[in-house]
Amino acid sequence: MKIFSLSKRDTQRLIDTLMKDWPPFTYPQKFKGARVAEVDEKRRLIIFNDLIVVDFMGRIIPFLGSGKILDLFPRVVVDQGAIPFLCNGADVMRPGIIEFIGEFKKDDIIVVREVKYQKYIVVGLALCNSDEAKIMVKGAVVKNLHYVGDKVWEVYKRLEA
Repeated sequence: MKIFSLSKRDTQRLIDTLMKDWPPFTYPQKFKGARVAEVDEKRRLIIFNDLIVVDFMGRIIPFLGSGKILDLFPRVVVDQGAIPFLCNGADVMRPGIIEFIGEFKKDDIIVVREVKYQKYIVVGLALCNSDEAKIMVKGAVVKNLHYVGDKVWEVYKRLEA
């Protein structure tokens, strides 16, 4: 695992991406001193003082341990039966979804909560609009990009230990 600091230019690109792709939120006061950990060829974990994000092939998504930031994104709630599949990298399928919270369009960032404890377990991209997803009977709704226990999660745990 390679760890390095983010350049000013790359930090500005990241801020621009957040402002374009993410819902409005209070951005951290300082974006200086970002640490970057390369997880693999597709993913990098970027840690600022108040914000943790995952760079997934140029797409910036929130890290699952990001707390209240996750509440700002549209989300779906899944039943208990979906959890083992999702925590092994499976996409979110329509039969496992029991609730939609917020509206989303195709390719929007979506977070996934489990029903029993209301914990976030997946961050992904919408594969269709929320209106379409609600009337679907079967098929994939969210592309799973980051889940509890994946490589990104493990790298974060090692960095914080």
